[in-house]
Amino acid sequence: MHPAASRRQLVTWTVPVIVTSVAAPAFAASQPLLISVVNLGNVANGVDLFVRDNKFLASATSPPNTSYLATTRLVLFRVRVTQGGSPVAGASVTFTGDERKDIEGNYLIGFAPATQASNLGESPTKRTVTVTTDANGFATVAVATATYALADPAPQTGTMTVSVASGATWPAGSATFSYTVVRS
Repeated sequence: MHPAASRRQLVTWTVPVIVTSVAAPAFAASQPLLISVVNLGNVANGVDLFVRDNKFLASATSPPNTSYLATTRLVLFRVRVTQGGSPVAGASVTFTGDERKDIEGNYLIGFAPATQASNLGESPTKRTVTVTTDANGFATVAVATATYALADPAPQTGTMTVSVASGATWPAGSATFSYTVVRS
């Protein structure tokens, strides 16, 4: 320090250090979320989820993602939420299908908790579910589909939305993904 420095100059020189340390967390919180499909085996034909109309069968191109019972196979859909390349743990993630229905008025696609191994039949009620990301940023749900009648055109393609609620250190975000439901 220069011997002629006054107290006023010392305060002025210190201010930038304080401002810099305060600005760093604001930058981290401003990074956007990345929501990406990590769907184990049901991504095919240019869509994010490719599944048969019989919800207990896997896609036309692969075995099921998991099996809860020897006789009940369940298709899962999984995304990963990251911010700045790091997983976002503990985020509330909502999965919502579009308004597309089959000829009988059942929604083409719906979602339930990944642990729900029954009561996933077709439904005229929209099935939206909210789950929490795990320590690695993964959010996984079970998929329910309409079962096509003979008069239904098949395959049918639509969209689904995955929305993440804001948290203490991340902003809200959403992404739209595509699906195709083919005839069994």
